[in-house]
Amino acid sequence: MIVFTHEMTLVMDLQRQASPTSPISVQHITRLGETVGHVRPSLPWDGLNARERRGDLNEKLVVMRKEYEGRDEDKYRQQAGDFCMRLRQAFERAVEDLVLGGVITRRSDDVHTKQLHKINHTEEICNLVDRGMSDNSPWVHDRPLADGSSPPSPDELQEGLDVLSDLLKAVGELERTRQKDTDQSKKKRVANLKAVELAGSESPEKVAEPHLKPVADGVPSADIENAADSETGERVTELET
Repeated sequence: MIVFTHEMTLVMDLQRQASPTSPISVQHITRLGETVGHVRPSLPWDGLNARERRGDLNEKLVVMRKEYEGRDEDKYRQQAGDFCMRLRQAFERAVEDLVLGGVITRRSDDVHTKQLHKINHTEEICNLVDRGMSDNSPWVHDRPLADGSSPPSPDELQEGLDVLSDLLKAVGELERTRQKDTDQSKKKRVANLKAVELAGSESPEKVAEPHLKPVADGVPSADIENAADSETGERVTELET
């Protein structure tokens, strides 16, 4: 099945519904200059997740280092501002998809309460988010004319990108720890169920049959019915043939 759409939210929903048994491949078509129909092997920036955005920013930073070394300050300043804006957007996407676990997503009226267990919250994660957003904030907004400050160097931009990497790493470690605990709990439940089934499948102990004491011929039936076995204490019943 091939789906063409301009709605990024539909693409996001399709990706969420995908599974290892029903994977999807996503591409986008773009315009370059006066020509159209250029196919790219992934989504545009708006559709990339936090990890994919980190990879895209890594590639951009390699190009920006060349511009910085070439001393084209105006061009580099523009690129640095765009980089900081995109880095901030990458942090926002990380918070939306990873920290909040997709419970609340922008451009959606739904609250996915069944995903509350996917929320990743620790003091370290909160500090990394605060640091990443604060460091980029001055360059995302318009600078005062009298400021006169230079744009962040490639090394400083790399530091901001490293904070994003640390955030993704911290979230990944927390997810793996939670998954490990979940798997261990599941194995324990399965073992307990097997133990119960095994105990129930064992045959009950054979109940001993009552001991019948032989009765001599000629004994009145009334005496037989009222007789009690001297060894077991059970009443003896005459069996008619």
